[in-house]
Amino acid sequence: MRKQLILITGTGDHDRLFEFFAFIWQFFGFEAHIGAFGWDDDASLFETKMHKLLADIDRQEGKPVYLIGVSAGGTA
Repeated sequence: MRKQLILITGTGDHDRLFEFFAFIWQFFGFEAHIGAFGWDDDASLFETKMHKLLADIDRQEGKPVYLIGVSAGGTA
């Protein structure tokens, strides 16, 4: 079973850069997912964004989950 990794983006939500990082992490035995937190979405509350992130974690259903937050993603 591959370890699950969620990369939480910072305020820029630079998905292309995180796609590269996700690709690299597979060589270390991880299945990496990009958790774009949606910092640029002013319409959603922080709590709404946090619930989305927690739902992404819950979908891993008992698999080991690792989180890496970059910049503001570390705050989340």
